[in-house]
Amino acid sequence: MDVQDAAAAGTVRINNYAMILHELATNSAKYKALSGGGTLRERGASTAGTPG
Repeated sequence: MDVQDAAAAGTVRINNYAMILHELATNSAKYKALSGGGTLRERGASTAGTPG
């Protein structure tokens, strides 16, 4: 089985989510948003079978 065939989401979608999370994390660090005990939470949904 090829790993790409077994992936639940397409590479484009994964890259988009990775960029969003990266921006949230770097902006939080830049503006010290998490220094006062704040948290960064992520929530997603499984959409198995939909194209990436």
